[in-house]
Amino acid sequence: CLLLSTFFTFLRAQELPPIRNFQAVDYGAENQNWGISQANNGWMYFANNAGLLEFNGSDWKRYYSPNGSVLRSVWAAGDRIYSGCHMEFGYWERNEYGNLVYSSLSNGISDQLLQDEQFWRILGVGDWVLFQSLQRIYAYKPSDGSFEIIASQAPRAQLFEQEEQIYFRRQDEGLLTMENGKAKPLLPASQVG
Repeated sequence: CLLLSTFFTFLRAQELPPIRNFQAVDYGAENQNWGISQANNGWMYFANNAGLLEFNGSDWKRYYSPNGSVLRSVWAAGDRIYSGCHMEFGYWERNEYGNLVYSSLSNGISDQLLQDEQFWRILGVGDWVLFQSLQRIYAYKPSDGSFEIIASQAPRAQLFEQEEQIYFRRQDEGLLTMENGKAKPLLPASQVG
């Protein structure tokens, strides 16, 4: 009976992946990470106080924030790593030397950004990439470079993803969803708690 119990304990232990803890000194950046995303190749990306962190399972690499501010959000999609920070959002792509190079998306609409706006979350839905600040959602369509700016009209915008559908709330309108980069009412405020 003891042998059988030991055998099953051994089998169960084999199912769990190894866990490694990393200190800030290990990855050469600051100790606060705001976002995390995994690319298709398994590499991990972190939005860190010191910039974008890349981990390939063995080595860490740090890329400085495009404007020197704290990176708040990150989302890996295809060959691009999208990120957001204070008054800035865009994407990173590899150059011919294998290093990530940043391209700003917000520069083209900088006159429409709110004062001191920070981008806390990035999600993809259909053909759109959504950049969420506290007051707005910026819907970007990579295929043609177009933007739709959606005011949340709430003190803190919150995007929720469920089964590849995006939901958010407006204070007086209720629950909304996204359709073709635009807000679409789903439930009136009277039905939302």
